[in-house]
Amino acid sequence: MHRNFADWYHFVSVRADGPTLVARWRAVESFANGLKLSDVPSLARMFYCRPTPAPFKDGLCDAAKAEDAAFLMENNERELSVLAAGAIAHILSQEPSSRSDAVALGVTCMEAQGLRKTGRIQGIVDEASRYLAKESVRVRTIPGERVNEFDATSFLSQLTAMKTSVPQTDTNALLAGLESACKSLLGSVKSYTESINQALEGVQGGYREQTDIVWWLFSEHTLDGMRAFSEMAVGEACLRGARDLDQLTQILPGPFAAPAFLKKMLRLANAELPGALDIASVIDSCDLKWKRACAESYPVHSAADCCPLLFAVTKSAEAAGGNWGDAFGSETGLHADDKLPPVAWAQQAYLEMLFVRSLKG
Repeated sequence: MHRNFADWYHFVSVRADGPTLVARWRAVESFANGLKLSDVPSLARMFYCRPTPAPFKDGLCDAAKAEDAAFLMENNERELSVLAAGAIAHILSQEPSSRSDAVALGVTCMEAQGLRKTGRIQGIVDEASRYLAKESVRVRTIPGERVNEFDATSFLSQLTAMKTSVPQTDTNALLAGLESACKSLLGSVKSYTESINQALEGVQGGYREQTDIVWWLFSEHTLDGMRAFSEMAVGEACLRGARDLDQLTQILPGPFAAPAFLKKMLRLANAELPGALDIASVIDSCDLKWKRACAESYPVHSAADCCPLLFAVTKSAEAAGGNWGDAFGSETGLHADDKLPPVAWAQQAYLEMLFVRSLKG
């Protein structure tokens, strides 16, 4: 059980004694262990007390009811938020995986750089941020520990045994023993070389990512080379730069220095960045063709409130110059006039793009 699980119940003003907490945590673990990638947006919504699909909600309620017959199946949104927090914490405490990447990115994207005001437990948001920071560094570390040791012990032991147990005149027995020993040796060689190749692939991917990003910044143009960032409004650069960086990212959950890269890119558009921009000005600064291409690359209809910026791009593209703010507000719980610094918008867009990728596994 997470050490803060009881505190989370106090946070939502729900009373739970020791046996109840134990039963609820068993339900959390059972539910979290069966969570699929496609369920991650629903888990983030439940944690933020946002409308959640009934099948997902019923699944968590049934898991809790199976462990404790006293669990209330109705009017339980606050407690479900706590159980969702437990599921998030449990997943993030496991061995890193594509699922834990998606969960951490989903929670962070739903937070929308602090814009979202719905109830949620700050400690879980912090855990998601720490996970992304640590995992961003870990997956890019030279993986010496991932290389298997070459073990010739079994081969040598079999040869030694043959000297004492197999008559030197028995050619067939000698050949059979030698064949077995060689197979053992080949197995060790195969395991050793495969682990080296996997380690090298990871290292090469990390270095390629770093050099590509440096060249992209040095070029001062979009990745396709068609537009100079100096020709763009800052709002347009927030989105186009985020998409370029996403395309250059080789390994999820993205480099730790991504905010610095994005800030450097934005300063190419304007050395003196404005203090804040609203969502509408960021979205409307991009042309319709680009927004349609972006919406096609990052479909977010099933995760609208997890990816508010990408959803705004989609609705703006669908409206083709018309009003998209109302649909955006009703689906995401945010407002088109919400403001953030440009770097925060670029980081939000980048994280949302990574999140959409993470849901593909």
